[in-house]
Amino acid sequence: MFCFDVYVNGEKLCRAGMKDLLVLDCMLVWVKPVDSEDEMTLSVGGLYEPPTGGNAHPRWVERMNLQVGDEVTIRLVNSDVADEPTSETVSTPEWIREQEKKYFEHVKAKFEDE
Repeated sequence: MFCFDVYVNGEKLCRAGMKDLLVLDCMLVWVKPVDSEDEMTLSVGGLYEPPTGGNAHPRWVERMNLQVGDEVTIRLVNSDVADEPTSETVSTPEWIREQEKKYFEHVKAKFEDE
């Protein structure tokens, strides 16, 4: 299976990957808030469809804080084994439908007066 080996400052954080993943992501985010310090974070996650339907989002690294000078290395590998995710969020088909309905109503109300 396709995996990411993720390192920060030479220390291995994880081998992220799962059979049947549809998405595997590694995100570095920098945010310049108006009234506070810069924020730099690293997240490693993915997306797959569980047998019950809906979406599942496994996470190997959740918003790890970084500092200027940190070195992040991502090695792309094929492997039969990967680390277990540290967390997972599952969205049921019913929850997804309800969120889509709320968004539809929001957009509909926004444009009704035009």
